[in-house]
Amino acid sequence: MPSCRSALKWGFLFSYASLPIAAAHWPDFRMEGLDGLLWGGSFLSLITGNCTMRDNTTIAAQWVRLAYHDMSTHDVGDGSGGLDASIAFELDRAQNIGIGMAGSVSDFLGFTSPSVSLADVIAVGTVLGVASCGGPLIPLRGGRVDATTPGPATVPEPQEDLASHTESFKRQGFSQSEMIALVACGHSLGGVRTEDFPDIIHAPVDGNVALFDGTQGFDHTVVSGYLDGTTPNPLVIGPNSTTNSDLRIFSSDGNATMQSLASPENFNKVCADLFERMIDTVPRGVQLTEVVEPMQYKVGQTTLFPGNDGMLRLTTGIRVVGLHSSRCVTLFWNDRQGSVCSTAGCSASPSSTFESVGTFMAVRRGIDGYTTYTFDTKVNVTSSISKFWFKIEEGDGSEAVLVDNDGAGLVINQDTVLFDRARSAFVTEGTTFHLNLVVAVRTSDPTTKVSALTYAIGTEAQPTPKRETVELSPDSRFPPVVGYTFFSGNFPNSLQWVDIAAEVEGGVVRETNIQVSILRE
Repeated sequence: MPSCRSALKWGFLFSYASLPIAAAHWPDFRMEGLDGLLWGGSFLSLITGNCTMRDNTTIAAQWVRLAYHDMSTHDVGDGSGGLDASIAFELDRAQNIGIGMAGSVSDFLGFTSPSVSLADVIAVGTVLGVASCGGPLIPLRGGRVDATTPGPATVPEPQEDLASHTESFKRQGFSQSEMIALVACGHSLGGVRTEDFPDIIHAPVDGNVALFDGTQGFDHTVVSGYLDGTTPNPLVIGPNSTTNSDLRIFSSDGNATMQSLASPENFNKVCADLFERMIDTVPRGVQLTEVVEPMQYKVGQTTLFPGNDGMLRLTTGIRVVGLHSSRCVTLFWNDRQGSVCSTAGCSASPSSTFESVGTFMAVRRGIDGYTTYTFDTKVNVTSSISKFWFKIEEGDGSEAVLVDNDGAGLVINQDTVLFDRARSAFVTEGTTFHLNLVVAVRTSDPTTKVSALTYAIGTEAQPTPKRETVELSPDSRFPPVVGYTFFSGNFPNSLQWVDIAAEVEGGVVRETNIQVSILRE
């Protein structure tokens, strides 16, 4: 890591606004969370990476099926239904039979947060799954809202006639030609499990799954095999004509649509468009975000809390696209009076750097990897901090970039109620493993009311996340420090997100969207 100290001149500190400004906006918990799931190498992308197999099919096939079954509740007439995670309440229906359905919901539940819904994670699963199996990159938007009750039982089933299928897809918002293409795109992955559909598969099948197109990856064989008569698709050539729904659908326009998909390039393009439509089909009134693109500069979780040395401690970080050994990153901040420098100093170099190779999604976008720069520095407790920013110099002769919310700075709204990252910990007491959450409050009154609003992810039995307010108690383990009194409480080990609040200064002061799982790092 090169030293940036030579660049830290007072002239720069007062002329930084003239430098190019990076279009980074922080915090945006939803977009940051979706970036992590899609581009940042979350465990979700590892689950399906390289078209991972499960249950004699691919995880991708299971995830795409779940997303379609969730979306198919949509009614364009009244705007109800769509991709809203109601599928989590509908798994006992015959139309949702299959071990992959419950397994997929289980895959996704652990990646929700107060800002990223289960429906958003289901959409992410479709994008990751299709891409992991060699399919096209599907644009992703966020902002879906989770249902809290089941939707109507409107998933098309193989035994239905053509008119029923056509009407069902029309209700969802797809024309006859789009219905044909979407079924073909979806059936490029997966197949029919004999134990789930004995009326479709009469004879034993290798691995208990009859593949739609004979391949596990995403390709246009589902089309070419149908057109040249070599398809193994059990919904085309199955022994029971009643359940040969793909044959009825594919041939419903005289094979015109299937012939238009004969080109692999056109098949991929059409599938990307229709899958995007599918995951963006949401209840009326739900506003989706712009497309989630990789963040060039992504600010990490930032914490401010009192140390034991009469100073405040600031921890933060920034993830930068690309692996460049000559890059230099510096942290700057203002005190709460607006001065650039406090008596403790106004800048810091990274305490550590970490390089990570790009995930399969990032590589497909031309990203070789990321470099994360973490900072752990001291701030004067009296002057405190009002905002911070990063200066990034690539060391290649290009102009420096400031990551500072377009000149407004990355704002620290308050220093009164703080999640204490250093004193909080996951601990073992006897046979109990729990989170001891510690909050620092700028007060000398130990009777101050302090609370934590927890976020517990849903379960298969109860998919809706649980939010519960818990009162914290004064913590005698930690004597008051530089005007702060400490409060704490014990929480389940599984807790990942929390909001904290205290009744001080004649009102309630809050810190929200705290990811306590960083304590495991």
